[in-house]
Amino acid sequence: LKGGAPSCLPSFSPAMANVNTVFDAFRKFYSNGLIPRDHLQLVLKCLNIEESLLDNAPCVQSKGDSINCEEFLTWVMGGLNPTAQPARPAPVVSAEEPPFDLVVLGGGPCGLKAAEDAAARGKRTAIIEPAPAISGAPTGAHSKCLREAVLDGAKTWAEIGETCQRVKASAVHQAARVLKTFRIAVFRGQGTVLDEGRVLFSPADGDGVQRELKTSAIVIATGSKSNRFPPTNYDLPGVYDSDTINELDHIPKVLVVQGAGIISVEYALIFAKLGSKVILVDAFSAFLPMLDPCLREAVQQSLSRAGAEVIMGKPFKTVEAADGSSLASPLVRIDIGDQVLECDVLLSACGRCANTKNIGLEALVQKGLKTSRGLIEVDANGYTGVGKVYAVGDCATGSMGLATMGQNQAARAVRALFSDSKISQSKAVKPSVVWTIPEMAFAGITEEQAASDGLNFGTVKVDFKRGLKGCLTNQDGFVKLVFCRTSGICLGFHIIGEGASELVNYGAEVIVSKTTIFQMLRFVFPAVTLHDLYHTVAAEGKLHQQGAHNLAAATRWRQLKELVQASIEKKNLGITVYQALEKAFRSFNKNSSGVLSAEELSQALRSLNMDVTPEDALEMIFEVTRDRNNSGLFISTFLKFFAIGEAAAEDPPRIGRCSTLEVASSLAAQVQLNYFDAIVLGGGPAGLKAAQEAGARGKRVALIEPKEFITGAPTGAHSKCLREAVLSGARSWNEVEAVIARTSELAHDEATRMLRTFNVKLLTGTGLILDENAIRFQPANGKEEVCEIRADAIIIATGSTSNRFPPTNFSLPGVYDTNTIVEVSRIPKRLVMQGAGIVSVEYASIFAKLGAKVVIVDAFPSFLPMLDTSLQQAIKQTLDSSGVEVIMNTPFQKVEEGEGSTPAAPVLCIDLGTRTLVCDMLIAACGRRGNTQNIGLEALAEKGLQINSRGKVIEVDENCHTGVGKVYAVGDCATGSMGLATMGQQQAVLAIRALFSKSGLMGTERVQKLQPCGVWTLPEVAWAGITEQKAQTDGINYDVVQVSSSATLRGCVTGEEGFLKLIFDRTSAAVLGVHLAGEAACEMVNYGAELVNNGVTVYQLLHFVFPAVTYHEMYHRAAAEAKLRLKGCTDLSMAISLKKAVSAKRGSWAERRPTTPLNMEQTLVEALQKQDTDDSGLLNRKQLHAAISSLDIMDSAEIEKICKEATRDGNLVDYKTLERTTSSAQSL
Repeated sequence: LKGGAPSCLPSFSPAMANVNTVFDAFRKFYSNGLIPRDHLQLVLKCLNIEESLLDNAPCVQSKGDSINCEEFLTWVMGGLNPTAQPARPAPVVSAEEPPFDLVVLGGGPCGLKAAEDAAARGKRTAIIEPAPAISGAPTGAHSKCLREAVLDGAKTWAEIGETCQRVKASAVHQAARVLKTFRIAVFRGQGTVLDEGRVLFSPADGDGVQRELKTSAIVIATGSKSNRFPPTNYDLPGVYDSDTINELDHIPKVLVVQGAGIISVEYALIFAKLGSKVILVDAFSAFLPMLDPCLREAVQQSLSRAGAEVIMGKPFKTVEAADGSSLASPLVRIDIGDQVLECDVLLSACGRCANTKNIGLEALVQKGLKTSRGLIEVDANGYTGVGKVYAVGDCATGSMGLATMGQNQAARAVRALFSDSKISQSKAVKPSVVWTIPEMAFAGITEEQAASDGLNFGTVKVDFKRGLKGCLTNQDGFVKLVFCRTSGICLGFHIIGEGASELVNYGAEVIVSKTTIFQMLRFVFPAVTLHDLYHTVAAEGKLHQQGAHNLAAATRWRQLKELVQASIEKKNLGITVYQALEKAFRSFNKNSSGVLSAEELSQALRSLNMDVTPEDALEMIFEVTRDRNNSGLFISTFLKFFAIGEAAAEDPPRIGRCSTLEVASSLAAQVQLNYFDAIVLGGGPAGLKAAQEAGARGKRVALIEPKEFITGAPTGAHSKCLREAVLSGARSWNEVEAVIARTSELAHDEATRMLRTFNVKLLTGTGLILDENAIRFQPANGKEEVCEIRADAIIIATGSTSNRFPPTNFSLPGVYDTNTIVEVSRIPKRLVMQGAGIVSVEYASIFAKLGAKVVIVDAFPSFLPMLDTSLQQAIKQTLDSSGVEVIMNTPFQKVEEGEGSTPAAPVLCIDLGTRTLVCDMLIAACGRRGNTQNIGLEALAEKGLQINSRGKVIEVDENCHTGVGKVYAVGDCATGSMGLATMGQQQAVLAIRALFSKSGLMGTERVQKLQPCGVWTLPEVAWAGITEQKAQTDGINYDVVQVSSSATLRGCVTGEEGFLKLIFDRTSAAVLGVHLAGEAACEMVNYGAELVNNGVTVYQLLHFVFPAVTYHEMYHRAAAEAKLRLKGCTDLSMAISLKKAVSAKRGSWAERRPTTPLNMEQTLVEALQKQDTDDSGLLNRKQLHAAISSLDIMDSAEIEKICKEATRDGNLVDYKTLERTTSSAQSL
């Protein structure tokens, strides 16, 4: 024990390395042969080992307070790893003991899932597993551990080994909790199927006696093992396969990987990052054929950047030990025909095969069980066709070698065995992840599959840096969408970049629900998340739906068509658009050659006030011709591109009654210098979105923005930059500013690119509304004259500004609000935050991490009242751990300059009445109000426009119409945005669609009622749907489940703390709310919002398969626990204990009382009612004892636990709740 041991324990010398010496010290200290249990608990606590592991020791099965010393030491000696689950002696099934309801062969992720689900139904369940410890981790968990260690900066094998051991111990602990909670018997050894009702158990240690286990059902979940192909000699030192690779104990100098599949690529990139020279060799020529071409190319680039060599189409000829090879320093020589490779480690990763040998399948084959390529053939529910024998996971068909697919099979198998209800179909689309560096993920079909199936499809690929989160993190990656051009339905998503594994789950749900790109545009994501890229791909997909390749070129052609259409209507020319386009072409073609050059096209469009260079014109010509060799545009090609219903492309143009000259003059009149289809006032996220959306529809758009440097970033982007800097390890203000500058530059580049793509005219200055069609524009540079610009429509998107309340004096040095905070140029020593809202806690947690002493002060008593209590508590704990003080219900009395204050070193004194705070920085974050002053709204107020007095925002309808002409308002300056940037962007899309859409789809599309929200504290929190407080207030029959991130393998791997709280309706089982805390919470909440909006039940959620090593697994675990709680259960272990007691005693009880017409459960209810003498519905403990004791189903100690289970206060028992508890496992 580090630092010495407590006096009640034997003393240890730091030099004591021999285990036997330590054990002798224990024997000597506890000379009476007994160790007090609390002593051992203290030992485990000192060693940071879970005390609950003692419950798994055979020597602790008795109920005494002391433990036999020899038995305990023998248990520890069983593996010399106190964090591993101990081996249990083979249990004896006596003749009198009833048979099992289910025996599961295999304790991997699928076997553990099957056992857990069966035991949760009150079934007597056993697992037979040869390994010394059950972890429930998939085969690929080892590579994920190595990957996490590398990403955490590990450089030595000792550091890597520490991560692997921590993950293994955590996984074993989680599995032990499941086994204990659900009372699952564990048999360590080999299981052999004798027939469909018997399994032969052979203990692993070889000393025990074989036993025959009788069972009503069998689930085979024996997993898979690595393929071993000649000529590779696996007995050579330095040669490993995908099973034995976990025995590797060093970083290889040269690593050769046999096979170029997913596992190979994962290990190759990991070891390349660790400095190994890596060579991938595969006998086949196709590289990762299951991936979309864009992902294949990305993986090849990653391998190339890492210095890994890939050799395809070269099978091994010979594999032998090289000269000088030894056990300590192996050298392997590999002949691949035209060259010889030498390495110190060879990893053979040539796929896997089912573990179906020597488990007794021969007895079942005679009765109809079939195998295919070593896999047991099963139906959709894992059924083998023999008796009640099921097979799931890697040993069965249908799992695709994915742990989560196998777990889904396991759940379906148990339901088929023990549920009378109809089993619904599993989700057809399963997300998959490849844990390369960076990771990649996919769901749905690839571009190649779409082409092979003859689909009318389109693709969109969007880089991570197109979103603010990507700009913040400076992270490379992309999202690719494959969609149906006919219907707009999403067909496939392909993603690469860190976070892809969490990002793909929303995409899979979109594909399953057959969501269209138009419906995706109605979903609102938190602004600074990678999930916002789904919105971007949907927006571009909408533009690509009509076949556009180059968005900028397609937009300019569309603008030309819109211009022609408008000129026809305004001048009443009496010709069709097709005819007008033909005449326009002739007016452009000055030499009457019938061919427009790029120069001519550019000049023509510039004469129409369209900013088109000759280079842009070349792109426009390519958009029409799809031929890079064409530098000119023929009239026939031009007309074919614009062909519409009343004129086929091959028909000769029909000449109308007006001349070409008339068309030309009409076009010139239409494009007045200062006339637009739409003017957008404000260049924030909502304004920029509105301008892009209108421009994409071919509309002439002007965007008026006072700032020269336009980014489209939301107000809160500044805190996100600071947060990212902190997460990146910044400790000085220069490092923080570097992140801010980089993010701003990337966001500016993206905003500028989008404005140019959609030909939006940016006017730098201010605008004053004159009426519903006119704005007075004041240029910012002061050199140009004030002018009046007119438009058919005006979109107001002027955003918001920080509230400023007395007595805070904002002229004092060191005093900032949420607007001026961007001017901060130092890390404060002492910071006071005025207000305890979301912005305050974000800045407080960030500056605290940067070393500031922070105090939050709020005039109101409620702390973040919009959050669920669990998230309030999580944020308070975060603030407490960072040393942040929170003072509520205390308004400022006075704010003034302190003694010695200077602009460079300010001192501020804040009088709170009962105390005075002294600080060098004060940030007032007391909410925001709409920027609706001094923009000319008075001219519209006379015509019906209204300003909401609370927040100074413009009143708008569901489509953001102000009620005046074609004037719309979106974002923070309008009602309905909730101050969220993404809500404002959605409003912008709705407004433009309401103005210019002719499809009529707006009234038929599904609207997402609930939007996900996030708070960017450290760590972040997020939510969607109702809080528990709201459920209580509304009188909803609800329940909650809270799952820790450590319950997932991803949580075990990363060690990150966090949780998911699920609120669900007990009556309908619908998910009502999700509340998350922890890193990635703002990414994960989007899937939860989709669940709430679609009314998904916990049962339906169980059918979704998440990638194995992701935080999204928490949704599955929460749904599984919610399923058990639907009848009121609060302690799963006790509920199952009562159910099993009732089940076990039912047969003998019926024999003793043959004349009783009621069944066991009915009699339990009758016994409870009999004790309720005052008809109150409540029983005290004495009455409960009497009721249950009369049935002789459990002892007094267990009844005490049941009493605690049935009541939340431990005094009186609501026996109606007890009835629900008893029936929960059976009913569900």
